[in-house]
Amino acid sequence: MRRWVCVLTGAMLAGLNWPGPAFANFLDDFSGARPAGLAGAFVGLADDANAPFSNPAGLARLPCGEIAGMYSDLYSGLNSGLYNGQTDRLGNHLAAAALPLGNQAGSVELAWTQFDSTFYQENIFLLSYGRHLWPEYALDAGISLKGLQWKLAANDYTAAFPVLEKFGWSGSAGLLASPWPNISLGFSLDNVVPLDMGMTQPETVPLVVRLGGSYRLPVTFPSLSGITAALEVDHRAGIYTPKLGAESWWFQKLLALRVGVNADQATAGLSLRYAIPGNQLAFRLDYAFAYPFYMLDTWGSHRVGLSLCWEGNSFARKIPAATVNQAYQAEQEYQEYTHFKQFLEFKKKEAEKAANIAQIAQESAEQEARKAQQAAELAQAANFSINRKEEIVIGFEKNMLQDFAAIQDSLPWVEAVFAYLMKQTGLKLIRKEYNSGGDLEADFRAGEIDLILCRSEIFSRLHAQGLIMPLATTIIQGKDSQRYCLLVRDDKQIAGLEDLHSKRLGYFSPDDLKQMQMFFKNDETHRTETFFSELQSLAHPLDSLVALQMKDVDAVLGTEYLVCVYGRIKEQMTGRIKVLAWSSEYAFCPAPISGRCLMRPEKMREIERLLKALAKMHKDEEGRRLLAVFQLDRFKRMAK
Repeated sequence: MRRWVCVLTGAMLAGLNWPGPAFANFLDDFSGARPAGLAGAFVGLADDANAPFSNPAGLARLPCGEIAGMYSDLYSGLNSGLYNGQTDRLGNHLAAAALPLGNQAGSVELAWTQFDSTFYQENIFLLSYGRHLWPEYALDAGISLKGLQWKLAANDYTAAFPVLEKFGWSGSAGLLASPWPNISLGFSLDNVVPLDMGMTQPETVPLVVRLGGSYRLPVTFPSLSGITAALEVDHRAGIYTPKLGAESWWFQKLLALRVGVNADQATAGLSLRYAIPGNQLAFRLDYAFAYPFYMLDTWGSHRVGLSLCWEGNSFARKIPAATVNQAYQAEQEYQEYTHFKQFLEFKKKEAEKAANIAQIAQESAEQEARKAQQAAELAQAANFSINRKEEIVIGFEKNMLQDFAAIQDSLPWVEAVFAYLMKQTGLKLIRKEYNSGGDLEADFRAGEIDLILCRSEIFSRLHAQGLIMPLATTIIQGKDSQRYCLLVRDDKQIAGLEDLHSKRLGYFSPDDLKQMQMFFKNDETHRTETFFSELQSLAHPLDSLVALQMKDVDAVLGTEYLVCVYGRIKEQMTGRIKVLAWSSEYAFCPAPISGRCLMRPEKMREIERLLKALAKMHKDEEGRRLLAVFQLDRFKRMAK
């Protein structure tokens, strides 16, 4: 068939001097302006609509829906005169449409590429599919169904040829993996089904084997978003062709620069990308230049491509433009590192399993020891003052009075509060003042105190050991008590705390993270360092809401201010967000009033009388005057 094509296309094909056996039909020309700028080294980097032409597995990593097109002028300026004196012009064109199916279902693409001259034309039609095959190892797979066609123009010269057109089916398959950080490896087989495309004698389109990889260099240059180097080796009809390329993105992925080289030519390219503010669309203009080593009488080949990407439901159109741009950048970076994160998550799980096996025995022994100590203390408390009737001993630290009192001389006012409560309840209240929290805690453990007025650190320690229960808290004038909350996307996949096991958590600060134990009621199986597979620090409530929308985290821990922020902008968000859990309010108010977990029924009835009196203090003039001295609004009963 080559002799017919050479005659018809004149200097174009005769002058190419392709090395090796004569396969003039369907020569590998790395369709797409972006791969062309990398000299075709794309099998280990495939991540856009050009993927099926090098490695269909790359469709699994498609970050968005994409429509792409390309126009090429090959060997510009070449004097390719034909038999009839006309000048031939060579071109390579492309059109493709790719769509992610969502929910880990992969992506599909329909594509067409064409090589044409005045009298000869080749068309390749592709229907491709790619998806995640093994997420733990970031392994993807893809396949393509290929339709191949060549045509000769009908004229007086070609009238004697036996056929002027031929069509056949073949296919391709590929794998793409990221086994190490920043490294991707690709492998593909093209034309896997033998296909005879000869005119007068059998001529099989040869199998093409591609093997290569890419490495993303970790860089910290201010304007540089990343540098990726790609290497590929192709084997076709006994010939090995090495290809090398490099790509760098600048100015928050506004500009890309590319260079490449292979055995036949040197290449260069660039891209300009523009995301429409407040919208979901992004445009990318690609250009590639290739200069052949074997043809000096030419101005090289030029390719121009244009692609349109849309982001689906990644974010809402109503969010301000600055937020949209930030969210888009976050989504793009997430897509680039998603397989690396999956690899790290798998390794973390393996390490956690090994660590947990060693930890279980130790934690079990510690838990048994705590239970034994707790049982002894509760038994001692149950036997304390059995004969005492209508007496309640209340302990507190003296330095707490300085935190809440309006005047330095606060003890007379404390006596006035006790006198007021005794008058209201008929109970005998005995106060015990302590200079240190350690002495207060020791007497409480020993059963010398019925109620305790303490700061959160003492409360947390006693509560974690099951010795104390919250009864009332104070509301301070002019201050909002911050409560902590846990927010998730309302997508019906997370209904309770158990569904968050091994999920990703976003939080505002390490101090916030310490409060997570309050959500899990001291259950040892819900320790934050093992319950969440990944912890991600967030700088601002708006960032956390965007992270939830982008599915960059599964839950967000923060203060109740986070709920207020969401309430103001929820109409601008694409999906609902719900509060999965609130922390108990008592842990964060200044002075929780707590009692022993084990009390006799009659003692508990006496304390109920006291709590009712506390809750009603703000309703009469004397009670309000006493509360005002300590800058309190009221006492609040804890919800049981």
